[in-house]
Amino acid sequence: GLREQIASTPTDSLLDVRLGYLLLKKGVPDEAWLSFAEALKLTPRSHAALTGEGIVLSCKGNLKEAEQTLKAALVLNPDPVRTHYELGVVYEKLGDLDKALFEYKEGINKHEQGRK
Repeated sequence: GLREQIASTPTDSLLDVRLGYLLLKKGVPDEAWLSFAEALKLTPRSHAALTGEGIVLSCKGNLKEAEQTLKAALVLNPDPVRTHYELGVVYEKLGDLDKALFEYKEGINKHEQGRK
């Protein structure tokens, strides 16, 4: 599986990112965090890994840290629909519905432009 691929190609940070998102889906954010951290060691400017860390922080209730992490991911790549969505979720949890709505709309606009 994916873990074996990672072991055989330890310099491919995209595999760690993929594993992180699979672990998030599986409901094990602590394990996902480790995969995202490993990806960031290999590729410090990975917006996908930073977005993953932001999602984990949001899941754990560290909303301000999640906000900063997701904003950092957007600085690296302003297009990802998922990052805008997740930042919207954080703002919604913080009770800032205007900012949440803005980020959701940004995500929809990027998606309509064919971005992922």
